[in-house]
Amino acid sequence: MEKISLTLLLLLPFGLLAQKVEFEKRSRYDKLPPAMQESLQALYGQLPKRAKFYQEYQKESYSYEAKFRYRGHCHSVEYDAQGQLEDIEVRQKWKKLAPEIRQPIEQALAQQFKRYRIRKLQLQLTGPEQDLAQQLQTHKLLIPSAYELIIKGNDGQGWQLWEFLFTAEGQILRQEQLIEASSWQLDY
Repeated sequence: MEKISLTLLLLLPFGLLAQKVEFEKRSRYDKLPPAMQESLQALYGQLPKRAKFYQEYQKESYSYEAKFRYRGHCHSVEYDAQGQLEDIEVRQKWKKLAPEIRQPIEQALAQQFKRYRIRKLQLQLTGPEQDLAQQLQTHKLLIPSAYELIIKGNDGQGWQLWEFLFTAEGQILRQEQLIEASSWQLDY
């Protein structure tokens, strides 16, 4: 009995490795790091009036995020704790994604899940800030470095929420099970 308990105790951390726990807390623009404020101005010029800012907490760190609509799309610009740009995520509809990109992603998901539903698709833009600013301001076609999907999938053990990061070729870069933080408000 002791051997079984010890084995389960040792294997527990491996089951938690692929889980992602995070929550966001609203923040004011003047409370953001100065480097982030300067970066947002350089990337977008004038920020939309309805821009919202968040401090995002993960297991061992935190980051900042700005969310707003820009030229008809929802943008999410993420920064580290010091205000350095991490990535820009632009929301897009799954059906508008090119078939040559969509098919390998669908095949990868079909191998892992009996059934799945795509909740959200975001184009992930990374690279030098000057290149991203030029790409955003010149109305050029956005060239993503990766695709982030939030899906609800059933792998035989019930429906669970997952976050995937795919390359343009449909290869999985990252896969994490999302743990939804309990809400402070009750939903009826």
